[in-house]
Order: sequence, then C-alpha cells, then structure tokens
Amino acid sequence: MLLNRPYLILFNLLLRLLGNRVEVSLLPEAAVVSVNKSCGTYAVVLKVKAPPTPATASPARAPIDLVTVLDVSASMAGNKLHVMKRSMRLVISSLTDTDRLSIVAFSATSKRLLPLRRMNGNGRRSARRIVDAIGCTGQPPSVNDALRKAAKVLEDRREKNSVATIMLLSDSHDQRVHTTASIRKPSSYPIVTSTRLGHVPVHAVGFGDSANAAAQEEAFGKCLTGLLCVTVQDLRLQLGFVSGSDRAEVTAVYSLIGRPMALGSSLIRVGDLYSVEERELLVELKVRDFANRSGHVISVRSSYKYPPSRELVYPEEQHIPVPQPQAVRSPKIQRLKNLHVTARAIAESRRLVDRGDLRGAYRMLSSARSLLVQSGLGSGDEFLRCMEAELTELQRLRHTTEMQRPECHVTGRIEEKPEQLTPTSAWRAAERLAKVAIMRKSLNRVSDLHGFEDARF
Repeated sequence: MLLNRPYLILFNLLLRLLGNRVEVSLLPEAAVVSVNKSCGTYAVVLKVKAPPTPATASPARAPIDLVTVLDVSASMAGNKLHVMKRSMRLVISSLTDTDRLSIVAFSATSKRLLPLRRMNGNGRRSARRIVDAIGCTGQPPSVNDALRKAAKVLEDRREKNSVATIMLLSDSHDQRVHTTASIRKPSSYPIVTSTRLGHVPVHAVGFGDSANAAAQEEAFGKCLTGLLCVTVQDLRLQLGFVSGSDRAEVTAVYSLIGRPMALGSSLIRVGDLYSVEERELLVELKVRDFANRSGHVISVRSSYKYPPSRELVYPEEQHIPVPQPQAVRSPKIQRLKNLHVTARAIAESRRLVDRGDLRGAYRMLSSARSLLVQSGLGSGDEFLRCMEAELTELQRLRHTTEMQRPECHVTGRIEEKPEQLTPTSAWRAAERLAKVAIMRKSLNRVSDLHGFEDARF
C-alpha cells in the first residue's frame, strides 16, 4: 500500500487539474425550524454537482448493468408505444459489449422478458426482437411490482459491473412513480425524475402526448448520454464545522431525490452521480446559544471512486459559510420550512414502517399534513399532494397487513402444528383439556353472580 501512495497522490492531483471535482454549495436560504432557551434548529439545502466528463479522458467508460422497465398498459398505446420502442432501440445500440441489459415489462402484472445479458451481437439481436414484439394491454398498471422485480435482477447478480441502474419508461402523465424531485425544480421534456431503490438509482422517463417524435427522441438521446456517463461513483460526504465556529452540530441529512430518505448526520453516502448531475440534500443544523449566534462555516470532506480506473479520489476539503437563518415569512423561507416538514415526516415514517409501527407512521404523516394545512397551503400544492400520496400508500399497506394477519382475534388462539401421537403426548393433551375444563367451570360460577355484587341477602 505504501508503494502506491505516490501514485495515488499524483492521480488525485491530475484529476484536480482536469477539473474533475465535486462541487458542493449551500443555497442562500436558511429557515428556522424550532427555538428554545438552550438551542435552535434550522434547515439549509446542500447542493452537490458532479464534474463533467474530462475532455482528455479515454472514450472508454465504466461498464453498466441496466434494467429497463417498460410500461405496456393502455395509456402507452399509439404514438407513445412507438416512441418508447425507438427509444429502446437507441438504448440497445448505445450499450457496448461490456454492458449488460435486462428488460422488464408491466401492466397489471410484471414479467422479465430478457435476463441480464451482455450486449454483444447475439444479445443485441435478442433484445431487439423482444422490443419489436411488445404490445399494449388494456389492464391497469402496477409499477411497484415491476420495480421490485428489476431490483431483484440486480440483487441476484453473481458477476457485477461497476455501475448499476434502473430506467423506467412510462407515460409522463402517470404519477404512479412517487418522487419529490419536482418539489425543488421544474421538469424538462421529456420528463425525467430520479429516485433510489436501496442503493440502486431509478430514473423514470415519461413520454408526453406530443406528436413530434423526433424532438422526443432527441431529448431522450441527451438524457441517455448523461445517464450512461457516470463520472462519480459511491460518493461519500463527511460534514462538520471548522474550528472556531460556535457550538453547532449536524443533526440530520435528508435526501431530496425520490422519496425523502434519512441519510444520517455526519457521514453520508450519496451514491453514483452522472456527468454534471446535481443532487440536493436537506441539512438540519442545531446551534447552541441560538440567541447570540454568529457565523458558522461547514467543512465538507468527500471521497469517491473514479469509474474508469476504480481508483479512490479524495478532493480537497471545502469550507462553506452557512447563511444566517431567518424567521420571516417570505415565500422562499416558508417553502423551505414546508420542505423540511415534508421530508422529515416521510423519512421518519419510513423508519417506523420498517420497524412495523404502522400506526406511529400514520400519526406522524397526519401531524405533518396538519402543519402544512396550517401554513396556508392549498389542496393543489405539491407538498400536500406528496403527503396525501404517502398517506394513501400507508393505508394500503395497513390494509394488506391486516388481511395477512393470522385470525387469532377470532379464535383466541393460533393453530399449532400437530404433535406426533405418543403415550406421553396423549397424557399431556389430556392434562391440558382437564385444565381448560376446570377454568371454564370456574368462569361459569363467576358469571352466575354477575349483577348481584351489591345485592343484600
């Protein structure tokens, strides 16, 4: 390892000279969340931007394992199906012999049409035949099952390429893929939103009703080029405060891509970033002696793998001044407060769901929804729509869980596995029956006197 140290130092220096650096910055707004006598809490948004593909880099890129999830429901009939097929042909032709592709189609149910195969000559021909044979059905879609099947394809890999991702191609008007990317920035055309399934990125590409198929294909080609060019792999950030800042700490960090997710506090795993991709994180800060606060400076240390060589890169530590928190009710500050309420409630409710506390998760989401309504949001606001979608999904999960629960509340007991009949087991069974009979007899005696407790004889 010591022999490689000079090489690693030179490699990191070369990447810095080429401009291959992850940019980290804070948005200018900071919203006060809560204040008490000893401390105060406020929220800021940290923006992370991946570097572009170096101009002097080798044309070879990191091999990718790609699972495409295709919507073949009735909403994709006609021009949308035609555009989706042409887009899939573009995906197939863009992959190299080292890349692998799998195809999952879904309507009411999902089916894996192509296992994970290398895109050599035979693999491309098989993929094209499958795409050409795809047709739409009139059944309502079930995207969640399809995404789980796509994630299972990647989980069951024996050999793994360095990059793995899921791409969902569906109707842009379909809001089944629940993400909060639109909360922070408007969508481009075609609509591309991103989320994560575990540590696997999921990119949803929605095709609209436009009759200009050429414009859609050109826009999709640009999206595809960016999605295939991973410039930062397994990005990790370590947040802290520089020495000299007032007593403060990072209490929580929430991902704003897809469904909000708690990433931890100081050490955060961001994941893979594509060329010039921007990712936003909601950072919750707690400051001691909030009334007499002064300027704070966040320190950000980062590390990631350079995909072509898989070498670890350690950029220089960055120091970012934290904007002064504001308690005024300006539209931007109020929006940041609502974003904090939404992200925190959804992320924490998911933790409760993972622990099996569905009632606690429902109470948390309901309380957050009440706070959003009190802040003056209308029914059409994106934060309220996001909260309503979470509550609906949680209600469905609670209903499914109750349906699958054993009916012990009806019979009073759970059916046990029958024990092999032996003289000993028969004697034990007889003893149990005798105890039950004695208990029932005593209960009947008590019930005979019910209502006469205060009677005088």
